Amino acid sequence: MRFAPRAMRRGIKVLATGLSAQDVDRLEGGGTVPTLPLLRTLAKALDATLDVSIDTEETRVSFVPHAA
Repeated sequence: MRFAPRAMRRGIKVLATGLSAQDVDRLEGGGTVPTLPLLRTLAKALDATLDVSIDTEETRVSFVPHAA
């Protein structure tokens, strides 16, 4: 899972209410598979749109910041 830009990655530990720093580290490192409700919560906390792309060879999850 990718969190971009860099400042967003740093802030996710603070913004993702209910998650420990260890949980966030596992998410960022690919050590766990997040549920869609969790991804929705993260998107809201980041004020971003959730973009999920699934094909036969790769699954990508990204958060696209809303325009300021």
